[in-house]
Amino acid sequence: MLVNYLKARERGNKLKRSIKPYIYKEFKNLELLVTNHNYEYDSGRNSIFNLEFNPSGKYLVAACEKQSILILDCLTHRKIKEIFFAHSDCVNVVRFLDDRLFMSCSGKLYSVPGSVVNDDCTIAVWDFRNTKTKLATLKGHRDWVKSIEYCSSKKILITSAFDDTIRFWDINLFRSQSIDEVTDSEIYLASGISRLKLSPDGNDLAIATIDGDLLIIRNLNINNLKNGLRTTLCQGDLLPTIISPGMFNDNTTPNKFSAFKNSFEVIKSFPDELFDVSGRSHRHGLYAMDFHPESKNLITRYTLADDSDSSILELLSVHGMNSPHYDRIHRKSHLTHYKVEANFQPSVAYIKEINFGANGRLICSPYGFGLRLLSYDQECCPYEFSEPVKSKFNYPMELNVVQLLHGHTGACLTCRWSPVHILAASGGLDGKVIFHEPKIT
Repeated sequence: MLVNYLKARERGNKLKRSIKPYIYKEFKNLELLVTNHNYEYDSGRNSIFNLEFNPSGKYLVAACEKQSILILDCLTHRKIKEIFFAHSDCVNVVRFLDDRLFMSCSGKLYSVPGSVVNDDCTIAVWDFRNTKTKLATLKGHRDWVKSIEYCSSKKILITSAFDDTIRFWDINLFRSQSIDEVTDSEIYLASGISRLKLSPDGNDLAIATIDGDLLIIRNLNINNLKNGLRTTLCQGDLLPTIISPGMFNDNTTPNKFSAFKNSFEVIKSFPDELFDVSGRSHRHGLYAMDFHPESKNLITRYTLADDSDSSILELLSVHGMNSPHYDRIHRKSHLTHYKVEANFQPSVAYIKEINFGANGRLICSPYGFGLRLLSYDQECCPYEFSEPVKSKFNYPMELNVVQLLHGHTGACLTCRWSPVHILAASGGLDGKVIFHEPKIT
């Protein structure tokens, strides 16, 4: 190292080598500051559906189509471990609880010639230090599990699936007891649910539906969520109903948002009217969303479809969550930014995962055979200083494209920004995980 070389020279030791190789080796990494670099790992596992960094940013976990989970080192960009047969079907979501514990859930029903493989509809708990066996298995969902969220303050896990239910699991239950299988959970009915997302501060829970509707539960209090909810008979059981059919079409009922816990707000402002020339298109399939790191806004990605539910184009929308410039009395969310995304075969039928940067100024979004880095304006300013928020515009502005990062030979499906470093990772249909180190000026 250069430091050791300089100390040896100060002591008057005889030096066998010149100082130049030490300087070159020490400062070679400075090249990353002026050049974009891509580091590629080919998983050989078909599609990569989801990526997740651990909180310290040292490791990346990838959910693969062929029933496996990859664990990669973010410094060397090499594979550390691979968990084979993590589920009975494709792994579609991974989430970290802390630096060593993470969870995964399986995907869909699919058939191969001569046999049928069924989704196990479970959530698996893994320890990063020993991946030979699962710590626990959470059973209860009856269909494709698609969302896993963790409330660290309450130690509660929130999951949703295509069985139209949301389940709340007590993490302390299997941490304090030596049990391999957990079946006890609080169940809530949510008709047509596609995804859910918990804000970083734990105060808001966003629930999206397959019809493109969006519901926000504000001032979330998990312990008292049952209070005030009506019950509905579902699969022979009476369940508290969070989303009921027709609640998004009822224009006479105002948003039930107030200062009380667990108040509801239906998001109705989307940039559909900017592109729906014929007036016959509708939102279809709101499957991806993410909260700002400081819970200032919510970004969603959804499809605009025609009467036959054929996809026309995909749109990004940004809704301000807690901006004091908008409706201080009711504190309603407002559409502030939007962006048109790529929409082509064969990626139309797949979910594209979006993600905020660590400081909330950049947005990662899959685009074609790579990903785009988007910002609120050309100066990459914070959200609260962007024009629609600062100037109280009633008209949304288009997001600014900072960079377009390529590298995949198939459509990019997911991307994730490191919580610590200037590093983004992407995965796609080609089965490759690519690390991007972009130059941000």
